[in-house]
Amino acid sequence: MELTKLLELATTDVEPSPALLTQTRRGGQRRIRRRRASAGSLALVLALVGFAAPRALSRQGPDRVVFAGALFDGQTHGDLSSDATYRASVLQAWGASHATSLNAGRGIFEDMRGQAKVVWAGTTPAGPAAVVSQDAFLHHHADISLEHEGVYQLLGFVGPGADGQPTVVADTYPAPGVQSDIAWYVDSGRHVVAALDTGKPLGISFGWVYGKDGSVSRTYAPMSQHDGVALFELPPGTVPGLSVHLGLLPVTSPDDVRGVLGGVVDTRPAMKRLDWINPGGQGETVMPLGGSWQADAGQLRARFNAAVRAHQSGGTPFSEGFSLWYAYGTTPSGRQVVVGEHQLEEDPSHLYAVLGTGSGQVFVPGGEVDPASPLPVAIRLPDSDGWIVASFERTLEYRIGTGAWIRAGRDAALVPDASTAVRVTGNSQIVVPLTH
Repeated sequence: MELTKLLELATTDVEPSPALLTQTRRGGQRRIRRRRASAGSLALVLALVGFAAPRALSRQGPDRVVFAGALFDGQTHGDLSSDATYRASVLQAWGASHATSLNAGRGIFEDMRGQAKVVWAGTTPAGPAAVVSQDAFLHHHADISLEHEGVYQLLGFVGPGADGQPTVVADTYPAPGVQSDIAWYVDSGRHVVAALDTGKPLGISFGWVYGKDGSVSRTYAPMSQHDGVALFELPPGTVPGLSVHLGLLPVTSPDDVRGVLGGVVDTRPAMKRLDWINPGGQGETVMPLGGSWQADAGQLRARFNAAVRAHQSGGTPFSEGFSLWYAYGTTPSGRQVVVGEHQLEEDPSHLYAVLGTGSGQVFVPGGEVDPASPLPVAIRLPDSDGWIVASFERTLEYRIGTGAWIRAGRDAALVPDASTAVRVTGNSQIVVPLTH
């Protein structure tokens, strides 16, 4: 099969979280099938969605949309607000940045109005930083969505460049239907995050925490306030990207989660899921385990994803990869079971089994996926209901103790709880112990 087709199939179930629909600038819930290159390597991913956030926008007259919040009272805030030399250098950097802005293609700089103004200038652990604003008349354009043409307030987020001089890290405009951007990495090394005061406490989170019960959650460290801007110095070893979330505390809804501008521009988390692509090219690969229960890929997907969602808290992912396959069947105790995997942002994919239905449903975590393993799926079910094992396009056998090998099937199987090893046969034959 040609490479393009394989890539399209592999990304069939990669999609942005539905909770981010209001935050995407190019809109539209869709499953993304595409291949993209980054840094000379091929990665299968989500397109970067528009990150968001201050409080609501406000209108000043029928044709002017501006930002609302503590910084937008007409004054210059921050401990460097009286440094005229620094403010002048910030404005110079702002004026020189438009041609290389990621938003330049939307035409937002083509009809600038009035004078630029520094609304905040302050000291951060990474050096001086600033926020600059200027009006622009936004016209309908091929790459921009507007409720109406008119004057909109633009913002530029500034930090020290490699030479220590002010550099515009990112800019934003008040796009309709989304909350406006507030957070940016101050320095090119991405060690310090700054965010505009939204009127609510701000916190920052660096990754998902996976519980032994299958739960996935986030915790948020508080950010310190500095006259309208919150700051946080990232711990050593933190990797900037989609995993870093900003939260309006307490985080109770998807709208409370924000991204940070100035990170990896085309954030493309590599697909770390099992590439068990349906040979027929339609839908997920379905691997029956036996029993009286019959289900199609859509039913399995709905049940599996609902269980995953129910065990996730503390924010909404900016990207996620859904399972390309499902193993399902009926256990010896008569319970229905579905097994699949789920990937959050840049994290490794995780295995889960959904056992039973209704109030008696049990969610069983299977740990991180190791695509290089000869037996990537080996989940022990509770209550002695057996092991679900899978290795796509391989023959599976099991044994108990030193007993004879018993044929279990191909691709996936439900083997007895007492099983001690699985023999996987493909181009070679490998014995994988089952750890009790």
